[in-house]
Parts: sequence; structure tokens; C-alpha cells
Amino acid sequence: MIQDEKKKEASGRISLALEMIFTALGTLEVGLAITKDNKIIIIDSQTGLSSTFTPKQFEETYEKWAKENNI
Repeated sequence: MIQDEKKKEASGRISLALEMIFTALGTLEVGLAITKDNKIIIIDSQTGLSSTFTPKQFEETYEKWAKENNI
């Protein structure tokens, strides 16, 4: 029973995280796509400008941003 409760709590956290991600994307007016070969594409909805990252590039970009912002 405890394991089921932990899974339910984890599911709630995951749902909240997804909601926050998509809310932020909508606020910034950008789209996010993940391709079959695991590339991450971020698209500006106003201009159509996009950036494509491999998972490694995405991780490196995040780490650089986190370091610059003391996170």
C-alpha cells in the first residue's frame, strides 16, 4: 500500500512539472518538440526561428545557464 501511495505522489509531481513546463512555454510563446532520434527542438512561435539540441547539448546548455544563474 505504501508503494502505491509513493507512486501516486510521484505521478502528481510529474503532472505538476509537465503543467509548469507547458505553462512556461506558452508564456514565452515557444514550442517544444522531441524527435524520434531524441533531438530537442525549441521553436519561437512568432518568428518560426528554432534551435535544435542533442540531449548532450541540451544538458550542457542547461548546466551553463544554471552556473550563470547560481542554480
